[in-house]
Amino acid sequence: MKTLSPISLLLRCAAIAALFGAGSALASDPHQDDAHPTAKKPMALTPAHSEQPHRPAARKTSKSVPAPAMPEAAQKAPTVKPVMKKTKTAPSGMQPGHAGAPKSHIVNWGYEGDGGPAHWGGIKQAYRTCAAGRRQSPINIESAEAGQLAPLGIHYKVSLIEMVNNGHTVQANYGKGSYITLGADRYDLLQFHFHTPSEHRIAGRSFPMEIHFVHRNERGQLAVIGVLAAFGDYNLAAREIWDRLPARPHTKSADTRALINARDLLPENTKYFRYNGSLTTPPCSEKVNWLVLQEPVRFSSGQIAKLHGIIGRNARPAQARNSRYLLQSIGG
Repeated sequence: MKTLSPISLLLRCAAIAALFGAGSALASDPHQDDAHPTAKKPMALTPAHSEQPHRPAARKTSKSVPAPAMPEAAQKAPTVKPVMKKTKTAPSGMQPGHAGAPKSHIVNWGYEGDGGPAHWGGIKQAYRTCAAGRRQSPINIESAEAGQLAPLGIHYKVSLIEMVNNGHTVQANYGKGSYITLGADRYDLLQFHFHTPSEHRIAGRSFPMEIHFVHRNERGQLAVIGVLAAFGDYNLAAREIWDRLPARPHTKSADTRALINARDLLPENTKYFRYNGSLTTPPCSEKVNWLVLQEPVRFSSGQIAKLHGIIGRNARPAQARNSRYLLQSIGG
């Protein structure tokens, strides 16, 4: 065996060391898997690698980047439905002036503003007659045709009354058994109520108050006696009523044990004007027999002021006569 010189031995060792260094560098090369397709662990692949599957990447993106506001909207969804239901039912409780609300739902009839007499016919379908009717009441009574009309047969008796403030007037509901006769027809007294000032006028003259006595026959037809009231002495016949006037809307008198005879509220002379008209409040139904007494009754200014302080101005303006017959009794 040939003995190597020291220099040759040193050169051989250097060559061997260079060979092992090259092997180590090859093992740590990041592109080793590209050079060896049979490698079993492609875990070194990055998202930018050309062989990365696109579908898993899309799923990962959708999970890691939530759609804007979707979780919050989903959480609030159960509370949206009750709000929508409330909005749908709101028209029945809408207040006057609500933008976009049907007028029939936001306006109640009354004597001023959007609910006043000039607008009654448009508030709801049931009130159309208030605007379209041709025989509306009240009217200005003038140029009446005199005639021998049958006298009023007034058959009132003492009754307990129930005083009610319905928000439009004070009304006294009367007991059964009192009635009037017009020819062969009997009309039973149902109630009487008040208006300040008067609704009917006599030759253009208005009165501070009017009382309406409402009657109905067995066929459902109405006859209303209108009694005009002028200023005068204290009306003693009305004392039981005035002591029990219910002051607040939609209330009844605290004491309903008042006994009165409605005949005492009428004048002695019962000559009357007669014409075919309507109710003076909605729905303004027509075919009402109106009997307006020619002679007024007297009430003190204090009595009328007290009533007016409770019900305010509740008189419908005079309506067009439209060539209706207006008769004036000269007997009775």
